[in-house]
Amino acid sequence: MLQKPFDTESNMYRINNAIMVRQWTTPEATVGVLGAGTIPYYTERHGIDFLGKTDPYIARLEPKLAGRVGGAEALYLPGHNKFDLEYSIKELRPTFVEDLEWGESVKEWGESEYAKVYYKGNYEVHYKSNYVYLLKGSTNVNWHDIKEYRKSE
Repeated sequence: MLQKPFDTESNMYRINNAIMVRQWTTPEATVGVLGAGTIPYYTERHGIDFLGKTDPYIARLEPKLAGRVGGAEALYLPGHNKFDLEYSIKELRPTFVEDLEWGESVKEWGESEYAKVYYKGNYEVHYKSNYVYLLKGSTNVNWHDIKEYRKSE
């Protein structure tokens, strides 16, 4: 009890995002995530798993065993080495996207298609920024609820 359990910060980050997604989206929204549990579970939204544990297409890809995986330089990071953001983000176009980079980047394209929105959240989290991506023009986003929050340009 002398320190927080492993992964506390990332779980608080995902809880913040789950609260935001429930507030800012309709039940028909889809959520594109790197952690396939917390956000889809608590939002009751359909999850698009960027790392493929629940996506048959991604799960059947060959693992990427070298180079940058997520935020780490790793030769092997089990469960985090099958991904295709071109497919998961560009093709499936989830309403909410947790991140536009994981071992590869669709950031330039993504920032033209997704609104980068600041969300303060309910927990102080230092794990990641509180910016999230919402699909521009989506009818599954309650845009009128977002106006009080800072939008990143």
